[in-house]
This record gives sequence, C-alpha cells and structure tokens, in this order.
Amino acid sequence: MKKTLLAFFVVITAITVPLANMFAQSTAMFPIDVGGDWGFMDKTGNVVIEPQFTEAGDFSEGLAKVSVDWKWGYIDQTGKFVIKPQYDMAGDFSEGRAAVCVNGRWGFIDKTGKIVVEPKYVQVWTFYNGMAPVNAGRLGGITDNKWGFVNIDGKVVIEPQFMWVTLSKQGLAGVRVGKDPKNAKWGYMDTTGNYVISPQFDDAWYFCQGLARVRVGNKWGYINQSGQYVVEPQFGGAGYFSLGLAPVYSDGKYGYIDTKGNMVIQPQFEDAYPFSDFTARVKKDGKTCFIDMKGKVLFSIECAWAEDFSNGLAKVWWRDDDMDGEYYFFGYVDKTGKMVWKTK
Repeated sequence: MKKTLLAFFVVITAITVPLANMFAQSTAMFPIDVGGDWGFMDKTGNVVIEPQFTEAGDFSEGLAKVSVDWKWGYIDQTGKFVIKPQYDMAGDFSEGRAAVCVNGRWGFIDKTGKIVVEPKYVQVWTFYNGMAPVNAGRLGGITDNKWGFVNIDGKVVIEPQFMWVTLSKQGLAGVRVGKDPKNAKWGYMDTTGNYVISPQFDDAWYFCQGLARVRVGNKWGYINQSGQYVVEPQFGGAGYFSLGLAPVYSDGKYGYIDTKGNMVIQPQFEDAYPFSDFTARVKKDGKTCFIDMKGKVLFSIECAWAEDFSNGLAKVWWRDDDMDGEYYFFGYVDKTGKMVWKTK
C-alpha cells in the first residue's frame, strides 16, 4: 500500500484552490487509493473507475485531475482522458478554467486543454465572477508578491501590485495596500478595479452570502457589500458564512452566529469550521466531531485530520505510525460515522 504525503496534498490544494473545504464535488464520485493506484468510487463505496492513476483529485465541472507518473491531466466521468497528462501540477475547474503548472509557473487552460492564460505566474487562485487572482512577483519571495487579477480570456483587469488579495467572490475582491503588516490596510475592489470599500481594515476575507469577515485591531466582525458593519468587530476569531451560519471565537470557545450576529449555537468547541452539506466539523473535548445545524453532535472520530462533508461523505485522514508519522492514509465516512471506504 502506498501512503499519501499529506503535506504535498495540502500544498497543491492551497496553491490552486484556497480553503478548498468550501467547494463541493460536482458529482458523487470520490478518489480512492488502492495499493498505490488511484481510481474512483461512488458514495456507497463501489468502484466506478478502476484504480490506475498515480494520484487523483475530485471531480469539478465534470472533469477530475489525475496524474500518470506525476504528470497531470483530466478525465471525464467514464475515466477517459479529455486532456492528456502533461502538467507538473494542476487545479480543479471553476467557470470553465483550471490552473496548471509548467516548469514552476502557473497559467490556466479551458476544458479542451487550450491554454487561455500563459503559464507565467508564481501563484494563481481559482476563478470567481470571471476573475482569478494571479501573482506576478518573484518565486519564493513573499515580500515581493505582486497580486492582481485576470479575466477568463487571460486579460489583466487589475494590474499586479498588491501584497495579498482575496478571491473575487460575489463581485468584490479584497486587496491589501502596503507591504508593512503594521501599516497595511485592506479594502475591496469591483471587477473593473475600482474601490467600492476603501482600504481601512487590518485584515479581510472574501464575501460569502453577502457578508465578509474583517478585522480591526484584534477583533473580527462582518461587513456588507457597502462596507457597513452588520456585525460589529467583537470576536477573537471568525469564519465565513455558509448556510446562514458562521463560526466565531468568543469567551475562549467557538460557537456559531447567524447573519444578524445572534449566537445560535453557544460557544463550546475548541475549534470549529463553516458548515458544508448541512454539517460542520468541530473539536470538542479534544475529539474531532461533526455537528448538525442545531449544534447536536452527530458523531466523533479518532483521526489526524478530517475534511468537510460533500455529497454525503467526509474524507478522514489517519497518521501512519509505521512511517514515523510523516505519511497518512485516508478513508470516507457517512453522516452516521460509518466507514464507507478506507485505504487498503
């Protein structure tokens, strides 16, 4: 059995699709590792694409990234290659575009494999509202970041100039002005590069369900798309809204608020994540648990790491102690905590 290096998986995901736990699979097929070969199963655990790939990712917009001898391409839901393996790394499709890496530089392709944004950027993120963040800075030079945005045709719509940016969700993108973290401020631009909300926040994230979490000093709150506070800064930590609820840190524990700022699930968790597929991942009494939208614990599980539910299943990772804890193996559980599949 080949073990999966979790750190490598996390790096690939973080570069191409940050906070991946937000994005559900577009079809109920799940990647599996059988003796070092990757294929796909359905939500009942039945193999639907025979294990044959070096590695595989989730389906998105009808295609899944897979590698053969560590070159990445894309297959359809029958397992047939639509785009042959040729890329050093690859991301998921969003709005008909996927990020690909060639010789250490990132660009974008369409669903035919045609390059629509030349691989020339040190980092890229995924498309939303017709725009994707791209970093034209120096490879490995965090202080030399130059983030901007391109449209789906590859045209630069916001010139690379910012130290950090957010995804362009719901028509607005967060941008950080200034290199010095002590003096830098965040604001929001529209898809034409005009400020809609002037730089004024110490930290900021993308919009979800019409609200964005922002930090002033050491307190987090939420603003609407006009820049007005809907929830005043008051929390020690905050997550994005999903299904009308968001995790917040208050009085030493995490709970959940609604879009009006009402605490609807009282602070009681050591850690908490946004809702996905009507469940949320939390840590309670040192255990990884999943709760329903009323805060009831559905089940707990002993593991190194768990991902959010998507299409009825959650991927769970365990540390392989036989490999000095460096490598991990995974499986899938349903919403009762039943194991549907585990790496063999």
